[in-house]
Amino acid sequence: MQSDIGRSHTNCTIFVQSLSLFTIPILIKYFLRFGKIRVFYVNSNNTGLRIVNWLYAVRVLTISPVKILRTDLWPIDNSKNQAHVIKTQAYTELVELKDDICEIVTKVLPHIDDYYRQLLISNIIKRCNDDLRNYEQNRLVNYAKLHMEKSTGDSIVILRTPLIRDTRGVVKRHKLWGDCTIVYQFTFSKTIIAHLSYVFSRLVFCVLPGRKRSNQCVNEDKSLGVAACWGIDELKQNDFFWWHHTNLAGSRLRYLFDRHDYQPNHAVVSSLRDSNIVPFALNRTALGDFPEIYFRGRVSYREILQSVCIIFRALRFCLLADFVIRDILLVLILEISSHVKLQKQYELLNLGVLWHYQESGADQITSAIHMAGGVRFGTHWSCGDSPNTSNMRTPHVFFVWGTHDARICLASDSISQHLIIAGCAISEMNENIETLKLVQKESNAVRDNGAEIVLTLFDNSTLAPNFYQFFLEWMLEEKKVGILVKPKKDNMVEAHSDLANLFARASSTGRISILHDSIWPADVARVSDFCIGIGTMSAIAVSAIVGSRVIYLDYAQLDHNQLTKPFSTLHSLGKNKCVFYDHESLQQSIMQYVSDPLAMVSLGDASSVIDQFDPFRDGKSRERIGEYIENYVNSIDKGYSREDSLNYAVQIYAEKWGEDKIVRGIV
Repeated sequence: MQSDIGRSHTNCTIFVQSLSLFTIPILIKYFLRFGKIRVFYVNSNNTGLRIVNWLYAVRVLTISPVKILRTDLWPIDNSKNQAHVIKTQAYTELVELKDDICEIVTKVLPHIDDYYRQLLISNIIKRCNDDLRNYEQNRLVNYAKLHMEKSTGDSIVILRTPLIRDTRGVVKRHKLWGDCTIVYQFTFSKTIIAHLSYVFSRLVFCVLPGRKRSNQCVNEDKSLGVAACWGIDELKQNDFFWWHHTNLAGSRLRYLFDRHDYQPNHAVVSSLRDSNIVPFALNRTALGDFPEIYFRGRVSYREILQSVCIIFRALRFCLLADFVIRDILLVLILEISSHVKLQKQYELLNLGVLWHYQESGADQITSAIHMAGGVRFGTHWSCGDSPNTSNMRTPHVFFVWGTHDARICLASDSISQHLIIAGCAISEMNENIETLKLVQKESNAVRDNGAEIVLTLFDNSTLAPNFYQFFLEWMLEEKKVGILVKPKKDNMVEAHSDLANLFARASSTGRISILHDSIWPADVARVSDFCIGIGTMSAIAVSAIVGSRVIYLDYAQLDHNQLTKPFSTLHSLGKNKCVFYDHESLQQSIMQYVSDPLAMVSLGDASSVIDQFDPFRDGKSRERIGEYIENYVNSIDKGYSREDSLNYAVQIYAEKWGEDKIVRGIV
């Protein structure tokens, strides 16, 4: 059922973040206080939904429980879109805990090195951010406030208990939410019993006997681990993109499967063996056609005992601590135990280098390789928008595209020891002549059917009905306009079922082509007059890097907010150049361009700031990353320490590509 929050005639409307068994007592309480109630919910489990439907059947609820539509809670294509601002606000709130977390980590683990200490602090902050579930609580309260403006009854918001309670940020939020009655429901997964049960079950699993392959000998030289994600085809986006530009032997590489959606099959394993690359599956969900490559080593009782001692030390501090400190300690316990198994796997594989696809979330990968004596390298696959925990970079060495992302990384309290500007490697990987020919053919067809100007639309993973409705109606009204749609997901048209008639009418003109979601945005950009994007900046950024005219529809007006304004690179070009706040002014400017291109020569032109996104644009990003890693490995092979080898690699990089490309880490 779709939500309709028109004027209420009931006594109480309740908005629930996570409908479960533990929600029911709260619903009963407010039913007894107010009489019949209405329930709107965001998430639910089967038990909670079944019981609340039964409450409706016995007339406790006036209407059937209503699921809040994602487009209502996460508006992306209108002025209510505050996604980037909310993310940055949440980050700012969580970072206020940093000093408290640092003090606790230091007390529990006084003898660890500074980098690992900072890594634990960052991971605790990231875990808290993940607990926010896309900042769902803020969005739900805002949704409830909108309802209150249209309702005469009472409104209650039931939220999940946060991972860390009673922080300064939570208190501050409650003041902002003053008009709403906020209730936190019991969440078993946040209890100390749930935490400890999870932790000790993981530790018990770690001492179970390993697989036979775990005991096989490894080379004396340090191995290089590469996590499996995109595949090994050199002509596409692939996991070995940097290795192809080195002289490192394939026999030193370990291809590590750890995803359920990319499995080792016969074709992949055969190709790996042709290059002497050894595959390993690090968990049972990634066995594919080769269960024999499963690799798990047994953690010794001594190592488990060390972890248990640390856990009990943390529990001892819990006894007399307040809610905030106690919750931080429990998250720290989770973090300490999270990488024990993986650390042992990396040690047995003798990994000195790890390249892993993970970009955001708590970084147990780096914790494990660091404690195993190795180094993790990484880069980002999307362009940053503003400071948030996703841009809090934690690998030892992190390669950014340009200064735009470097500034965001620094403002996000990234702890990477070396931050290096290398250019946009992912754009180079995805350049494809055949794809370019395909999209050129589609663009020509749109022009052949009367379009004088072709616009490419980049959407987001969230539904954008207002965005598509505007452009479809515009192209139906204006025969000079043609559209190429590069959707984020392949079911875009089906997902926008309310616009089915509009899509059908637009398709009948021959001036619209909906491309496959796998096509690289920059390829479409090359055959368009303008690229128009919403949500994240990535598609717009890679299009600008190849020299296309770009327009970002910024419904939230990010340059008007003090938290996000310093990172609004495209906005710095001036009003109505590469950024527009609404559809109408964008339409007017583009039609003026159609009438007189010379009078609108700056429209969509990002050339004066493009160096901030990628100062190189020379097709050598992969080469730069590969050289850096190879120099590090060569130094390690000569017997130098991890720190000295990192310093050596960064020095060579600075000499070749310039010290200004070293954001952090120059000796």
